[in-house]
Amino acid sequence: MIALIQLLTSKAPLLLIMPLFISCTQDIPEPRTKESISEEAPQKFYEIEFYNKQIVTDSLYTLEFGIEKSDDGEYFVVTTIEPLNEAFVASPLSNNDFTGLFTFDLSINPNITVNDEIEETPRSIETIDPYEGVPVNWVREKTTYKRKLLISTEEDFDAGSKITFTIEPRCTFEEISLMIKQRDGVLTIQNWGC
Repeated sequence: MIALIQLLTSKAPLLLIMPLFISCTQDIPEPRTKESISEEAPQKFYEIEFYNKQIVTDSLYTLEFGIEKSDDGEYFVVTTIEPLNEAFVASPLSNNDFTGLFTFDLSINPNITVNDEIEETPRSIETIDPYEGVPVNWVREKTTYKRKLLISTEEDFDAGSKITFTIEPRCTFEEISLMIKQRDGVLTIQNWGC
């Protein structure tokens, strides 16, 4: 017992600083964290199975994303952005070439594609940007985007994807790397970044 106490006290400083060597760092203006809400069983989201919902947090937004499976077996990628502290982002439904729109991109993969149609809830309203003088749909409240995923195989596969947007008024380009995986017929998505 005394030997165990001596071992623990002599290694305690090392044990306290070891997480610093193991942790991952990125050059990001604000710290982000990722929490896995459910890794094992799907949960109900809008009365539809929702697989491995993930959350990324920042001082100016909270971003949730996951895969939704409908009763007829169709898959959707669902992302929800909630701007915080008077922040805002440009909707992907903005009808112009405004840079930094909130987007979900999928890498080219023969096993999966994403439908171009975007469902936005609640629907953003077009206004004139006071700085650029062009029309833009600003998202200033919690908003959910839903896009249909088209799966062409029952085989296992991995597909890279990302969510990108410019968060205002900080004016920083945010990029969250994701990985979509199909294993044994179940489609999931996870944060692929640090």
